[in-house]
Amino acid sequence: PGVLEFALGKETAWPLTVRSRKAGDRVRTRSGHRKLQDVLVDARVPAEARDAQPVVVDADGGVLWLPGVLASVVDRREVASRHSLWASPPVSSERERRRL
Repeated sequence: PGVLEFALGKETAWPLTVRSRKAGDRVRTRSGHRKLQDVLVDARVPAEARDAQPVVVDADGGVLWLPGVLASVVDRREVASRHSLWASPPVSSERERRRL
């Protein structure tokens, strides 16, 4: 529970990179291509957290996955066998402190 998975398609261009978003990034969705900024706004990701959101891209710079937010559309019939990405949701780096 709490672990995220994204199956990679056969057409995936290797190597993959995890980076922050860039101006002009677009992602392929079921309804076509959309700006990454619009996807983050629609997903209600707070403005201050958008730059910290990891973006997984392929060797061609195509956005594949925003862990916990959105995955690019992959035809399940064209999934590369045994190739998946896994991620754990981020946790706070602050330790819980007891109040006096």
